[in-house]
Amino acid sequence: MKKFIYLVIVIFSPLVHAVEWTEPKLVERIHITSNGTYYFKVASGWGAPSCKEAPYIFIRKNEAAAADAILSLILASQSTGKAIKARGTCADKAHFQFDYVIQMNPE
Repeated sequence: MKKFIYLVIVIFSPLVHAVEWTEPKLVERIHITSNGTYYFKVASGWGAPSCKEAPYIFIRKNEAAAADAILSLILASQSTGKAIKARGTCADKAHFQFDYVIQMNPE
């Protein structure tokens, strides 16, 4: 039983540690694909520790029940000049897939 628990911890611990936060940023551009992927771009990179220079955060509509609400929140953030930050994982050096977003007050 101890070996099984150890194996589970070894397999899943990289997944737990892969979740990270971006820095608060104001979204500059929004791209939406016909398959329902929402991309939110900043020029200077989102600043997540494992992919600091990634210019895009994204969410797939078919994987997130609240994708349309997230789009509305980010559009509202753009129009009011409020930054957002996101929690997720680095997909590659240019893309950060998020599952949680927070609207921030301007600093």
